[in-house]
Amino acid sequence: MNRMLQGVGRVAAVAALMAACAGWAQRPVLDSELQQMEADRAARSPEVAPGLHLPAEDMVVAVDEFGGAVELVALEQTDSGLNKNTAHNILRQTVNPLASQHQLAELKGVSAAVQLHTQRPVFYVRLGENLPVETPEDAVRVDTRGAGGGGETRVEPSTYVIVRADVRKDERVVASFKLTLTGKVTREENVCEADAEVLPGGHWMRLTPRHPLLEGEYAVMEVLDERNVNLSVWDFGVHAAAAENRDVMRPEVRKPRGLQTR
Repeated sequence: MNRMLQGVGRVAAVAALMAACAGWAQRPVLDSELQQMEADRAARSPEVAPGLHLPAEDMVVAVDEFGGAVELVALEQTDSGLNKNTAHNILRQTVNPLASQHQLAELKGVSAAVQLHTQRPVFYVRLGENLPVETPEDAVRVDTRGAGGGGETRVEPSTYVIVRADVRKDERVVASFKLTLTGKVTREENVCEADAEVLPGGHWMRLTPRHPLLEGEYAVMEVLDERNVNLSVWDFGVHAAAAENRDVMRPEVRKPRGLQTR
């Protein structure tokens, strides 16, 4: 009789253990609120290369390569008055869509403070907190195909363009590009082909040149609407032999977990 009771007890214990395991398997690892917080954190500082995350600050950064290593470089926002910072300032300038090409921005010096070493950089622009994730139908549409190629151009939704600067004696000049009344940028030799994509979460926009950038001086320029551009540009150069930039962001080194001795 005792053996029978012991057998029944063992069966009940095994059944209870199996039920508990099934219950734990059905429970979520994190509740929905924690999962949402983790997803938002990842969207604000997404990983763009193994171990390399975008900063949470409001800035424009470029993915560069130096000495075989991938780095993030913050671009300085510069206007004609030589005011430099990494925040997002706006110096509005109205562009006459009917005017011929003319000088739009004048940057002091023959080279930017930031010099990239790869001809295939990728740029990330921190967007405002309240901007929509999807581009609305009436948003500014910029044709970033540049001067090469023929036929009809494919218009990309974007508010940023990459322009090449004309280096002169002691300055870099950014020439104007024509904006149509619908907010499109017509083909110009100084406008580089690029694709713009808003990353999940709506915090960052990725700007990818479609072709290698030739060595020279450039700027990322913001198109505010169908008639206005931001004269506070993010200037940079492309020179493979340039020295390494200061204050670069490198991938985080993840140490393998080892067993702790007791």
